[in-house]
Amino acid sequence: MHGLEEIELIPTSRWQRLMGKQPPENVFRQVNNLIATSPIFQIYHDGILAILRSHGLTLAGSRDDLIKIYVTVLRHYGASGELTERHADEVDRLGELMGFSKELMKEIDTRELARLKSSAR
Repeated sequence: MHGLEEIELIPTSRWQRLMGKQPPENVFRQVNNLIATSPIFQIYHDGILAILRSHGLTLAGSRDDLIKIYVTVLRHYGASGELTERHADEVDRLGELMGFSKELMKEIDTRELARLKSSAR
């Protein structure tokens, strides 16, 4: 869904289980899986934030990794170089859930859609 596929989590070691920690790679796998398996408008505002907090992370501190997920969804919906109104709304919602500013989303959208449009020619 949304151009993302569910990714298997890395198993925790005995030591990690004893310490109550998970492999650090799992945090963005969990975010990916939440988005891959849920309609974007059914993800609550604290859905992504709750996953990050459980790993001691913040939206701001995770921005680069969240942008990668955002761009994957944007490229999926905008494969032709354009977004339908419905897909534009979903991409905007995803950016809001990730704590992105309107300016950042516009910058990413413009750059990525231009790339897709030029490669579609």
